[in-house]
Amino acid sequence: MPTTLRGNDDFDTAPIPAPGYMLAQALANPDVQASIAANESAGAEVQIDDSALPQDRMFRGAWKLEGTACVECSVKSKDIAHDIRRSMREAEFAPHDKVVSLQLPGAEDAEAERVAIRAKYATMQDDIDAAETVTNLRGIISSYREPA
Repeated sequence: MPTTLRGNDDFDTAPIPAPGYMLAQALANPDVQASIAANESAGAEVQIDDSALPQDRMFRGAWKLEGTACVECSVKSKDIAHDIRRSMREAEFAPHDKVVSLQLPGAEDAEAERVAIRAKYATMQDDIDAAETVTNLRGIISSYREPA
């Protein structure tokens, strides 16, 4: 079954005029004109067979069109990987947060666990930043995930 994808909808790259700066002045700026043209031409729709889409949906938010091919943007994939890392870290912190915040017995042990968790995810952050491919990112995330 074909899927319709729209080209780059990354409109956040278009400059917005600062207060006191006329819209006509902004539109006369060559950088703004180039950004508008890129966004207009990138909005074309392309039909892609589902079998040509990446099978792993982990980085679905990083898909982009390059010509008529759907690829994963490595920069956006890293952003998604960092979001996953933050979520994983938050889940590991949760059982210790209440003990530490209420200063219940065992708070020292809980804080020591939190220090270990911080170190683990600092290493993961460095690994994500150093990853060169989306495949590397998938491997990093799966290696830090707790077995189910």
